[in-house]
Amino acid sequence: MLCKKYPNNVDATKELTRVRCRLLEEKSGKYDFKAMYEEASKLRPPHLDHATFTGPVTAKATKGRGQGLFTTKAVKAGDLVLCEKAFAHCYANTKENSAYSSKINILLNVHTSQGSIGAQNELITTIVQKLRRNQSFLQEFAALHHGSYKPVDVTEVDGKPIIDTYVIFPRTNINAKC
Repeated sequence: MLCKKYPNNVDATKELTRVRCRLLEEKSGKYDFKAMYEEASKLRPPHLDHATFTGPVTAKATKGRGQGLFTTKAVKAGDLVLCEKAFAHCYANTKENSAYSSKINILLNVHTSQGSIGAQNELITTIVQKLRRNQSFLQEFAALHHGSYKPVDVTEVDGKPIIDTYVIFPRTNINAKC
């Protein structure tokens, strides 16, 4: 309506084009991955605006592994079956002269005497904060496969959500001994 009423409005035309692209992505799964890669390489930290595409797949329970993703029809190599934004992300900068390079995150696990250094720790913090702010994600996140670890069964204390960081902590990516 805005474009019809003000056909010379550049911002309205640009926004309409963006919305049409997102709708096409969502419906067809057609993305310009080369343009997305170029956009991500220019933005620091990268934060892309694209639609979720769910192709011939469905999520359902598996034996002993929680939820799994299964195809609903035959697919061949190269078919896009799912494209979705990450639940959380962080930026690992390798350039020493950047504003991000002075931020060093060290995470120590006092129970295992192991620790890790780097962007993975920032990702853990980002996930915890997102779960704290959006408590509707907690139940589904806790239901994700987390190996043999048995999470806590308490969901809140004093009206505040319990976020079991051991479900989030990447036990397989620990790269330093304390």
